[in-house]
Amino acid sequence: EFLDNELSNLKTILEEQENKIGEFKRAYMGELPQQLEPNLRALDRFQADLQSIQLSKKMAEDRKLTVEKTIEIMKQQMAGINDPNSPQNLGSETGLSPLMLKLSQRREILASLQMEYKESYPDIIMLKREIQEIENQIGLAESGNPLQEGGRESAGKVFQLAPGYLADLQKQLRETEIELRGLRNREKAIEKQIKVYEHRVENVPAREQILLTLVRDYDNTKKNYEALLDKKLSAKISENLEKRQKGEQFRILDAANLPERPFKPDRVKIGLAGLLLGLGGGLALAFFREQLDSSIRKPEEVERVTSVPVLVSIPDFTEEMRGFEKRAKKTIVENKTSKEEAHGA
Repeated sequence: EFLDNELSNLKTILEEQENKIGEFKRAYMGELPQQLEPNLRALDRFQADLQSIQLSKKMAEDRKLTVEKTIEIMKQQMAGINDPNSPQNLGSETGLSPLMLKLSQRREILASLQMEYKESYPDIIMLKREIQEIENQIGLAESGNPLQEGGRESAGKVFQLAPGYLADLQKQLRETEIELRGLRNREKAIEKQIKVYEHRVENVPAREQILLTLVRDYDNTKKNYEALLDKKLSAKISENLEKRQKGEQFRILDAANLPERPFKPDRVKIGLAGLLLGLGGGLALAFFREQLDSSIRKPEEVERVTSVPVLVSIPDFTEEMRGFEKRAKKTIVENKTSKEEAHGA
């Protein structure tokens, strides 16, 4: 009865401590010691994303500045064409064609990209190709430069496509501004997530100390409970032995008999077991060797592995060569026999 009362009290205390640990884990989910490594990995990932977004934002801002500068130059050039007294219409060499403006814009973007990426970056390769095409167009048009030879009428021909190019630049500017807004929103969201995870990492030591105290008290109570439970079981067994008086009296109910046949070894079972193990081991070895063999024997396997269609396959002539050698040897023997018979005759 004493042990029962003590076990009941310890069980109540144990359940209360279990509830405290569960409530603590639910209240501080994400700040527990076992979640430190996942939080650090997530924090590294968010910081890497933030750096990537900041780099993309810087590039977008550079593109925006370049496009705005080009639009301003285009507007000045178009205003100069409509002004009879402008230097462009008087044959001055200071006017810039749309191709030159486009070339200047692409070169500025290329220089910005080359500061951040290697020459193998796809955008750099594409910009170099586009710059080369624009330079080729400018080279073809240099012999008949209307700004130097044709005066006002030729300059108007050069800039007849300027409104379309200006509209394209304005579209690029709007797209860049939309991209910048999206990047800024993503940057703010990621910075918010970084602050959350930094707060979690900073709180881990304090949560760990409190959790260790709770777990230590729970473990001590659990050990006391298990010890009392063992004592109760021992007392119960002792009580039953004393009541039934089986702790001191023994009586043989069934005497031992000699076996009529050998108990072991059972040769039939051993033989069957060896046969099954041998077959199983052989099949397993053959299966593993087949799995480890990466040789390609059929055209279908080449197509499956490389995803490239097979046009021609060269067959194995081993068996044909053996048959050819046998026929050749047989023919030589027959010819030799025929010569010997002819010689004897």
